[in-house]
Amino acid sequence: MTQERKHIISENYKRITEKIENAKARRDSSVKGDVTLLAATKTVDPQEILFAIHELGLPAVGENKVQEFLAKYDQLRGKAPLHILGHLQTNKVRQVVGKADMIQSVDSLRLASEIGKRSQAAGVVTDILAEINIGQINY
Repeated sequence: MTQERKHIISENYKRITEKIENAKARRDSSVKGDVTLLAATKTVDPQEILFAIHELGLPAVGENKVQEFLAKYDQLRGKAPLHILGHLQTNKVRQVVGKADMIQSVDSLRLASEIGKRSQAAGVVTDILAEINIGQINY
């Protein structure tokens, strides 16, 4: 990776973290919880991601394609939490359970059930973020 690329990544990271800090400073004091920056690293080389983790303090990484997640997994595992972003097909669950620290956008009971089944079989707990359409709930 070139020095120029490191500089670009560093400047982008600095700009984003400053925006996050400014937004946190302006939020209502009654709002609890923290903010975690998650970098969606689609098409980004693992060496650039590792630079951001080790040199800049990038706290978490996300991929939206299972194939790309798996291609980078061996280089990134244990370096930062690894997330699966966006829609995950049920036939791909077995490939990421036990590897992804979190699966985001779980958008169906069928997908949640498959994650649960595969997690139980692997002896792991898989954290998820469930997507719930509250406009479709019947009371």
